[in-house]
Amino acid sequence: MDIQQLKKDTPIFFTKLPKEILKEIDKWIIDCKKIKNHKLSYLKEHDNVGTNYNDYQVNVPKRHIENGFFLAYLLRFCSKAFGGHHRDYMLQEHHGHFDGYDIWANFAYENNSNPVHDHSGNFSGVYYHKNKDLTQTIFVNENREYEGEYAGDEGTMVIFPSDTLHKVNLQKSKKERITIAFNILKR
Repeated sequence: MDIQQLKKDTPIFFTKLPKEILKEIDKWIIDCKKIKNHKLSYLKEHDNVGTNYNDYQVNVPKRHIENGFFLAYLLRFCSKAFGGHHRDYMLQEHHGHFDGYDIWANFAYENNSNPVHDHSGNFSGVYYHKNKDLTQTIFVNENREYEGEYAGDEGTMVIFPSDTLHKVNLQKSKKERITIAFNILKR
């Protein structure tokens, strides 16, 4: 597990995900697009600060999280980056709600953005599924883009404390941008 830090004294970490996990996420995107393109998609739209600025947001179906290796990788990554044992971390969950876990796909297109915001939980992150030559996550307090060896490359993930203010500038390209965002709790 290759863990890199955005800046020496900043608790913002990133990595390139293993190809086996990337294949899992490809399946998530297929199912999320089915929901997005469904006649009743508005019923399952994920509501948060980015809802009015992205084309569509939808939670990753719970079965994908429970039946794959992503969650185990994510929690082990958090323990290495932020300390403690992997059992100290968990993906935020909404029992009995259609959102299931607090992990969702963002579908963005030309003129989409995401205003300055933070997240719930203790740690949050973004996985860049489809982002080639598109907008980056900007960490407002650091006054810098997520940058580095893998910055925003497809297949990379960045994790940071949930109260870290960040944003995504207006997308100028007509290309589709797909990211996965999530919130982690620490016991």
